[in-house]
Amino acid sequence: MVDAWAATEQNRLTYYKLNQARLRTSMYQDLTDIRPNGLDPDQIGQRNYFSSIAHQTAIDHPDLVSRDFKLKRKALMKEVEQNKVFSQKVAHVYTIEFQKRGLPHMHVLFFLKGGDKIRSCVQVGQLVCAEFPNREDDPELFETVKSCMVHGPCGTRNSHAACMEKGKCTKRYPRDFIETTTMDENGYPIYHRRDDGKVHIIKEHEVDNRDIVPYNPHLSKIFNCHINVEVCAGMRCVKYIHKYIYKGYDRTTMVLGSANEIKQYLDGRYIGPPEAAWHIFSHHMHEEVPTVTQLALHLPGMHRVNFNPKESLEDIIARTAVEKLTLTGFFAWYAANPNSTPYTYQEFPQYFVWDKTNNVWTPRKLGFAIGRMYFASPNCGEKFYLRLLLTIVKGPKSYKDLRTVDNVVYDAFKSACVARGLLEDGDEWVQCLEEAAIMQTGYQLRRLFYVILTQCSPLQPLELWKRFFINICDDLAHKIHTLFGILNPTEAQIEDYGLYLLNQMLEETGKTFLYNTIAHKCRSLSHIVVTVASSGIASQLLEGGRTAHSTFAIPLDVLENFICGFTKQSLQADLFRETKLIIWDEVPMQHKYCVEAVDRTLCDIRDNPKPFGGITVVLGGDFRQILPVVPKGVREEIVNASLRRSDLWDDICVSTLNLNMLEQTLEKGTASIGNRYPYLAADKISEDDRMDRSISNRYPNEYLNSLDPTGLPPFKLELKVGCPIILLRNIAPKDGLCNGTRMMVVRCGFRIIEVKILTGEKFGKLAFIPRISLSLSSSNFPFHMTRRQFPVRLAYAMTINKSQGQSMKFVGVDLRTPVFSHGQLYVALSRCTSFDRITVLLPEDDTDSTTNIVYPEILL
Repeated sequence: MVDAWAATEQNRLTYYKLNQARLRTSMYQDLTDIRPNGLDPDQIGQRNYFSSIAHQTAIDHPDLVSRDFKLKRKALMKEVEQNKVFSQKVAHVYTIEFQKRGLPHMHVLFFLKGGDKIRSCVQVGQLVCAEFPNREDDPELFETVKSCMVHGPCGTRNSHAACMEKGKCTKRYPRDFIETTTMDENGYPIYHRRDDGKVHIIKEHEVDNRDIVPYNPHLSKIFNCHINVEVCAGMRCVKYIHKYIYKGYDRTTMVLGSANEIKQYLDGRYIGPPEAAWHIFSHHMHEEVPTVTQLALHLPGMHRVNFNPKESLEDIIARTAVEKLTLTGFFAWYAANPNSTPYTYQEFPQYFVWDKTNNVWTPRKLGFAIGRMYFASPNCGEKFYLRLLLTIVKGPKSYKDLRTVDNVVYDAFKSACVARGLLEDGDEWVQCLEEAAIMQTGYQLRRLFYVILTQCSPLQPLELWKRFFINICDDLAHKIHTLFGILNPTEAQIEDYGLYLLNQMLEETGKTFLYNTIAHKCRSLSHIVVTVASSGIASQLLEGGRTAHSTFAIPLDVLENFICGFTKQSLQADLFRETKLIIWDEVPMQHKYCVEAVDRTLCDIRDNPKPFGGITVVLGGDFRQILPVVPKGVREEIVNASLRRSDLWDDICVSTLNLNMLEQTLEKGTASIGNRYPYLAADKISEDDRMDRSISNRYPNEYLNSLDPTGLPPFKLELKVGCPIILLRNIAPKDGLCNGTRMMVVRCGFRIIEVKILTGEKFGKLAFIPRISLSLSSSNFPFHMTRRQFPVRLAYAMTINKSQGQSMKFVGVDLRTPVFSHGQLYVALSRCTSFDRITVLLPEDDTDSTTNIVYPEILL
């Protein structure tokens, strides 16, 4: 059987070996370029080299092993799909491999439907177990786990185990005991392994729950074999897919000079009987559902063509000139069918099938496929920008169509990307100010210029000022005349006064602005009061309020024993030495480490060991509301992060308000229905010294575009005049532009939008919002992504967490998906000034009830 397959494979390789002189390849443009030189086809191009993957060994009844394993594979896939073992599956990928002993095994990855994706530790515990089952309750499953799912034994019990290396197990067994399932920082589950005191004997060694390989009880019981089940629920787990599903070589060899790849493969291969049987029976080694269609990517005339060097050059050029690849076939379809539904290049295979015989696209009649273009890194120049356009532009008829934006044909694909907003460009701020100068004058333009300086990091701010200072200062001649009595101020005087006002704005956002945040009552007593809140929207309700992170310079990713980010010599330190009172609202939603960091810092700068350095601090909030957010945290971790579990709590005196003052009069607004304005973002992976420089070559731009993480605007933002939006960053707190501010779109430009503020002290005021570069302070992704986009989202609805601190006249709560954390239901139902104006949407099967989560141990 081994000889039969070896002969079959060797005949195929022998053909390649004997006919390499007749199989040549080159780019079409190269063929046309060398025609005047009079070269023959056998003097151009390059040979096609063929290589294969080295295999491993196996023995014992290969035909039965092969057929039996295929039946088990089919049964496993049927069980998962029909009985929905892991809920609704939408796709899968599997690869068959042959172990060192020659026996086949399968790595399979299941992709779950959106609503069924595993997002919590509770879901992990329902699907995967890493403990011995109870022998009395389920003896059949116990025997399967004991015989098939125990690792080793290894470690000190068996130092000669195959997994041992330098005295340690390479698979990190035995694991630690743990009472509850948690997630580590990379998104890998740490399965619960309770210390129940039970020990079992395997291979004359004692084992317990620490030695169990994770498994699914349902599948293990049915198939009675080794089925390791792992949860891959985080972006940082993406290497799992590459390591186990698309496993590549552990090492490679580089040879300088010519190499016979076929001979090297034949000399190094070893085929075991089960593997030979598997190939002879024509069983699949790999499967992807749905099918992935590979899409060609090439610049005009840069596609590769195959030819026989015995042909004449004229015949080769004539034949290859009319040949179509998937990309040129895509253009040809829309050129011939201009009225058909437009799709992007990667969407096209969902509705069309590539006919390899006739090299044309035909409408799809059955099935479904995913289109994937070959990857091009930013180092590929125009090819990268071509690929970027193909992910966005729908229904192009040619390369020229891709380079056309708003009826303007650009010379290069990169220029077209810049015009569509897909790339960051320094001239963007010029266009932004040009549009704003048409909409508003004077004060609003100065505020916009300030936002550009502080949030957008323009490369040449002085050039921007020189170009637009006349527009920015067009109202200052009258002010100078009114304030200083100068009848006809010169242009230099107007510019100097404009720079003075701009400098004031910049100072207010830094250290000296805090001196203006004195409450009216304490001002009469000559006392300094600092007012802060844990969220931007809540800080707007305080007199001179700022966010706690901004005021105290608290690190975004604060850890135990951290301190705030200012020194004893700073102006902030001088302010806090004179401060008599700090009011901190919504403190229950702040992590205890933040409050402790402020306490340590104030004690240090005031040289006072008393809590907060002796400053009186009023901590406001309701512990029935939302607690600190702990990513993937369980109840114990969330409760432990609360201020109630801080050492400072013993020094806090609790006072309770008995009168509910939640009342706010809201004005009604109207939103007109107008044109839709789509805005595309510029996404890129930020590189720093701690990051692998090649990581940007691993993630295509359409993947970055598909990401919609919390805290960032969407890649494609669609707005209309009159639509409500919410701000995602603190870009100008003094002007009311804080994280969480609700606004209404007034006008839409290409690089600027004008909005009306709907909340806080600045209600009704107009403001400009430019595009800014945003990134996540902490991310579950294995890279740092930057997205340049308007920092807003549509706000017809908002999350419960985002609504904390706001009051509305009418409230609708969508509880089709129940709340999942302490205080969320309380916050949702307490946003309205009257219970009669609250509407709740429940699942169809629950007519009058929903889940509420309360941690009694955290309440006062």
